[in-house]
Amino acid sequence: MVMNSINDIPARTRRLKLSPCALFTLFSAALFLTPVQRASGVDRIAEAPVRDTVFENGLTVLAMEDKSNPLVALLVTYHVGSRDEVEGKTGLAQVAGRMLTTGSLGYRKEEYGRLVHSGGGDFGFEIVHDNSMYWSRFPKHLLRKVLLMEADRMENPNLSRENLEGAKSSARRVRDAYLETNIYAPLVLELLSRVYPDHPYGRLEYGSEEDISALSVSDARSWMGKFFLPANATITLVGDFKRGKLFEELVEIFADIPSAPAPLRVLPQLSDQTAERRSHIAGSIQIPVLIAGYEVPELAHQDRLALDLLAGILYGERSSRIYQRLVVSSGKCLFAGGDIVEFTGPGLLYFFAFMNQGEALSDAEALLNEEFKRVIDGDLSEGDLIIARKQLEAEIYQQGARALPRAKQISRSYETWGESMRWWDDLERLESVTLSDIARVAREYLKEEKRTIILMNPAGAKPSEVRP
Repeated sequence: MVMNSINDIPARTRRLKLSPCALFTLFSAALFLTPVQRASGVDRIAEAPVRDTVFENGLTVLAMEDKSNPLVALLVTYHVGSRDEVEGKTGLAQVAGRMLTTGSLGYRKEEYGRLVHSGGGDFGFEIVHDNSMYWSRFPKHLLRKVLLMEADRMENPNLSRENLEGAKSSARRVRDAYLETNIYAPLVLELLSRVYPDHPYGRLEYGSEEDISALSVSDARSWMGKFFLPANATITLVGDFKRGKLFEELVEIFADIPSAPAPLRVLPQLSDQTAERRSHIAGSIQIPVLIAGYEVPELAHQDRLALDLLAGILYGERSSRIYQRLVVSSGKCLFAGGDIVEFTGPGLLYFFAFMNQGEALSDAEALLNEEFKRVIDGDLSEGDLIIARKQLEAEIYQQGARALPRAKQISRSYETWGESMRWWDDLERLESVTLSDIARVAREYLKEEKRTIILMNPAGAKPSEVRP
């Protein structure tokens, strides 16, 4: 799955680094673990501290030993993504990032996959706005061989013209598949461009066809030489290994890779939004769709837990206020929900509504505004808080229960706060968030002048069916 992209619209994805292309999957179920599963998960994770080390060449290593799983999850994160592209070079993150997956000077293209698959494992990569991530899962006896291959592609990527052209073709296919098969792509593009005007987050991470076609080996070499360095990378491992022996091997394999200092990444400031932004667009859809977006602070901000709970109350489950009001009670909508798209910089809280046949988008917008006003006015109960808190707790437990999601959380947490288990400690911090905190963040971030509304109607819809 291409995690973290705005293609698919997830209803809830907590604390994964999302690019806008994970925005639109219509349904996702929150699976609650049993009390026994929760207790055992807490004990195992709480008793398995993460060891973090920074080598002299700047490479950061995070490792959690966990004997309960015979597999090892490996995540290599390079702190570079489409936000680092310059004008005329969009798509470079996708193309250069793909070149890393097609072998190195020491190993042929198919060797990595053959090795991992030989043990029943799997692997993949995610290139989003803020990061480029390469993950794999495999039996512990393959660990040294996999690390050797990772080190070789870090130090000796294959920058041949043949490899470049293959990566460009791959990037084009993914881009074209998204734009040509996702009927909601225009909605996503419009939302991003309006919430993030003149900002790297305001465009999809795929780049333009023209820019991709013009990319050269020199462009890829410059990109790799600047960003794909030990000092700009984090290796995270979770699984069945002995930490002492692991770090001996890591030092042997990675510590001598040459590196320059990590590049300074400057994210442009967003201009302050002082009035509502609104767009009407048409598309090849059968039913009208509304999406309302609000800029929210970065993940490290002190308000984010309260915002997560507010989001849970408004759209977390089918029992949420928005689903009950727009779908169950009024019957105006076929489906309604929302999510928070998380970036290193300012995030995006959005709500969406898919209308029933014959229903007007203006009615759904009015109902949404009524529900927003209720929480802004403090119309909240302890029951609301308990349900939203349990939903977030369940998501944290789920992420901790499996090695790869846990590795991603450890890596993201360390990058965000410098604390590898901060995400897990949210289980305790959730208890301190009050109803007044939730009402406060609703007043702060759901202001009318801060919202962006995109109304998408079927091509040929009558203007009277939407609010002007």
